[in-house]
Amino acid sequence: MPGTAHLRASDEPEYVRSPAATYVSIQGPGSPGTEEFYRKKALIGDIAREVEGGGRPTT
Repeated sequence: MPGTAHLRASDEPEYVRSPAATYVSIQGPGSPGTEEFYRKKALIGDIAREVEGGGRPTT
């Protein structure tokens, strides 16, 4: 099946420069879509905002 150019991977590697970034991860039990997952996701967002100094964490 022929694909369009934007849906196929190149045979040659391409190097891309990007600015430094910080990422946050949620680990442990709790599948995506569950209440536990969304609770952890909200807490991580609160912590990230507090570290940046841009918000108040929820309790």
